[in-house]
This record gives sequence, C-alpha cells and structure tokens, in this order.
Amino acid sequence: MQWFKNKWIQLVLIILTGIAGAILTVTMFGPSSYKVNGFTVEFALQPACSGQTVIDLPPVGTLTAQTHAAPFQLSMRLERIDAGVVKDDQVLKQIQDTMGMHMLQGLKNYLLPFLIKQLLLAGLGAMILVWALLRPRIRYIASSGLISLLLVLAVLWWGMNTFEAKAFTEPEYDGVIALAPDMMRVGEQMLNNLDQLQNNTSQVLSNIRILFGKMDSLPVLGDPDGTSEVKRILIVSDMHSNPVGLELTRSIVNNFNIQLLINAGDLTDYGSPLEVNLAEQLKQIRIPQVFEPGNHDTPEVTDLMRTLPNTHVLDGNVIEVEGFRLLGVPDPLSSSTRVINSDRNDSNAELEKQYNDVLNSLDTQGKPDIIVIHNPRYAEKLAGLAPVVISGHLHRTSIRESHQTALLNPGSTGASGLRGVYSEAGVPYSAMILYMQPGQNPIAVDLISYHPSDGKFSIERSLLNEPDPQTQP
Repeated sequence: MQWFKNKWIQLVLIILTGIAGAILTVTMFGPSSYKVNGFTVEFALQPACSGQTVIDLPPVGTLTAQTHAAPFQLSMRLERIDAGVVKDDQVLKQIQDTMGMHMLQGLKNYLLPFLIKQLLLAGLGAMILVWALLRPRIRYIASSGLISLLLVLAVLWWGMNTFEAKAFTEPEYDGVIALAPDMMRVGEQMLNNLDQLQNNTSQVLSNIRILFGKMDSLPVLGDPDGTSEVKRILIVSDMHSNPVGLELTRSIVNNFNIQLLINAGDLTDYGSPLEVNLAEQLKQIRIPQVFEPGNHDTPEVTDLMRTLPNTHVLDGNVIEVEGFRLLGVPDPLSSSTRVINSDRNDSNAELEKQYNDVLNSLDTQGKPDIIVIHNPRYAEKLAGLAPVVISGHLHRTSIRESHQTALLNPGSTGASGLRGVYSEAGVPYSAMILYMQPGQNPIAVDLISYHPSDGKFSIERSLLNEPDPQTQP
C-alpha cells in the first residue's frame, strides 16, 4: 500500500502502536503487591475516562473517589492482613490505628518503586508491540519505547499534581460497604463505650473462672450423670467476628474442662480479610473443634478453618470426633460472598436441598449422634433422626425436645456481632454446654448468658430426656 510508505504515516503508526503496547503491558503486568504495616495491598493502573481511585475491600465492596484529573484509574486492593496485626486485647483500637495514618505513611514508601515499574513496563511493552507488528528499524523501535515512557510519565505526573485525597471524604460505595456511613456513626458510639465494656468484660470473665472452679467441686453441677464418661460439649454460633465472643468462648473452654467445641456457623460477618484474621485466633483453643459454615461465612473462612489444628469442617459426611458421630451440611450461601438470597423461591429451594442432602447422608452413612445445621428451617423435621440437632442463625436461644431429639440453638455467642459491643438492650452473649456420652441420648444442657450492659452473667440448666410424669405409674 502506497500510504504505508509515507514516512509521516509510518511515524504516526509507530507512535500509536507503541502507546497501545504501553497501555496493554502496564494493565496486564503492572499490578504489584506490597506489605504495608502488616497489610498486603495490590496496586494497579489502567486507563479511564476520568481520574479516579478505587479501594477494593473484598468481599465487602469498593470505595471510589474522583481524586485526580489525569485519565487513569489507580486501584488498591486489600489482599491479606497478617496474623500479628491484630492482637487479642484492644482489638478495635489497634484496627483503627493500623488502618489509619500508619498505613497511609507506609503506602508512600512503595509509591516510587511502583511508578518506576510502570514506566519501565510502558517502554518495554511499546517496543515489543512495535517490533512484533511493524518490524521497523531499531531506532524507530527505541524511539517508540522512549516516547511511550515519556507519555506515561507525563500522565502520571499530571495525576500526582492534581491528586486530592480529600475526595475520599465523600466516596461512592459499592457492595455491602454501602452501609459504611451508618457503620461509622455506630463505630463512634462503639469506641466511646469500648473501654467500659472491656472493664466489665474482664471482671465478668474473672468471675466465670471463679464460678467454674466452684462448679467442678459440686458433683451435680460438674457431672450431672455422676459418671466420668459424660463429656462436655461447648456449643457456640453466630460469633459474627465479635472479639468479646471469642474471648468468652476461650474462657469457657479453658475453665470448664470442655472436651469438644461445636460451632454452628456465622463465625464472621462478611468473610473480609480482617475478619478472617480475627477468626484465626481460634487456633489458640487446644481442644477438637467442629465447624459448620453459615450464611455469613465465605469460602475463605471455610478454608481457614480447615487449616486450624484439630479442627473439622462439616461437609455432608459423617465424621467421628471424641467418640461422637457428627453430620452437617454447609449453609448454601457459605459457598459465595452473599449473606442473603434476594429470591425467596431460590432460598427455599437451596434450604430444601440442604435438608435432602442431610437425609441422603443418613441413608448412606447411618445415624449420627449430633446433626448440625445452621439455618433451623428444617431442624424440626430432623427430630427423631439423631439424639441432638444443633442450629443457629436466629440469634435466639432455644431448648426443645421432639421425638426423643434435643433441638438446641445457642443463640449468638457474639451478641449479633460488633453491634453487641455498644448494644444496651440487645442480644446477649450466649452459649451452651451439652452433657452427653457417645452413642447415648443427651443428659443435660447448660445455657450460659452474659449481658454486657449490666454485667449480668447466668447459667441455667435443663435436664433432657426426662420421663414424662404423666406416663409414670
């Protein structure tokens, strides 16, 4: 073609091809991950119609703000939070401090090497694409790389000089994090009351240790059946990432000689990296644990639980732990980042399938001692198929018996999540201790309740499988 022989047309074509190569290379190979004060953050650049910065906090959602004038998007994605970032005590304060100015200062240290990498990639990508498509002389290939590098440098310089971090005072929210404005108001109230809550909680947990020490000296309370073969099973549910609930669980395990911990789901709220880090504290519990994923849990949470020592995740198969045969099927929503199903028909169909999966497992693997199912929708129908059926989800405690089956719901061990930290008359922290021998019917269950607003702590015992007085001769 005659037009291609024109020197100026060739030059324009080489420049445009070089720019295309620079954009493709920066977009595909430019993303880089850096550790910033215990946070692993991925940076990425890509062309955009308007200058914006996107902060991605999977799976909670994203924050977007128009921060600069240059036509590119800067993306920052939180990939991981190291275990050492959040300590056991003063959790919320440390989260606030670590994710505040310290993190922003740390990001500045990595900005220059990140930008240098983008410039080098732009130049290299331009030269490779020009050579691959046009095969011009060497000096034209080198010139395309230099021009593309300088062009990217100019765009980045433009963006840096017009960058306004204040734009994030009014960001656009997408996903669950769209609730952020309300959550911030809640957070202020929560932080104002946190010191008082921690003082009350420390006192109550100290009283728990004293109480448990006395209970072990009383045969009727310490062992309701009067035999050492009876095992104590701690039942928790709906922790929702509340650190006080985690501490309460550890305290009960350590001070009441618990042999097995059963978690009926909703360990986290949204399965975000921060929540997964908090859930990792469960590895400090040294007894066998059984976990049944709930609708607020995610594949990341389930994968974490599988890595914890002496921990078993219920997946539809009967397992044996501490002599007990246990069966559970994960909540249908635990395989995604959704916490609710907006379609009622789909939700009912998923829960019915979960119920049928339990029945199929019973047919092929035999009768278990305990069935765990997070959503209690079909718990009643499972009565008679196992001595104990455990559920959660409702954040309400319940102890019922039907067809010689104890139907137990421990309520919310995390007081409905971090909302429980500032709640004055809301859901209490609650858990249950089940007394049972493997292969036998349950004997008794203790309901433990803690109301942080007034510091009240109570244990209420219910005896199970007692003969009906009306049937006695």
